Amino acid sequence: MSFLLTESGRHLDVIAPNPADIELTDIAAGLARELRFNGLTRVGYSVAQHSVMCFEHAKSMLGRQATDRILKFVLLHDASEAFLGDIVQPLKAYLPDYQDIENTWMDAIHRRFKLDKHNVIDKGLVKQSDQYCFAVEVAYLCKRPSDYLFTDDVCEEIRKDVIARHPALYAIRYPWGFEESKERFLQAAHSLNLS
Repeated sequence: MSFLLTESGRHLDVIAPNPADIELTDIAAGLARELRFNGLTRVGYSVAQHSVMCFEHAKSMLGRQATDRILKFVLLHDASEAFLGDIVQPLKAYLPDYQDIENTWMDAIHRRFKLDKHNVIDKGLVKQSDQYCFAVEVAYLCKRPSDYLFTDDVCEEIRKDVIARHPALYAIRYPWGFEESKERFLQAAHSLNLS
């Protein structure tokens, strides 16, 4: 067996994680240290901040219809990356076993936080927040948005939309450091009674 040693001192089986051994603080710390876009942005931008921004977007987008259940799924949508790292999409296509391992981790994380399987609607809402935040990240953080097929006009429209409809996401422009990323992730989690 291969094990990961977490910040809290737990040993987690890489292939078969035990939900009881997964700690929220380890997720927060791991995501705060993991960088989006493999770190290839103008400044480092953590997966923890991305997760919080997706959480903020979902709250803003759904308004009163934003249930704690869906917000938990949104906040934790990349939680496996705290343990496995953030593998960029083009590389994942060449790692057929990786998706199974990632799914095993996400199942364990969902069990740990008592989240039953999410349905198609939940998955769609998570994806929508993830994709919107990705677009904002490209517009604000990437050196050449055109590499992602974003024109200057598209980036300008995204920036205007953020300011008008989702002002909390303006924080993407100013990436947080490790400690702030970790703390804000934990604050969002605690607001949902995750512990």
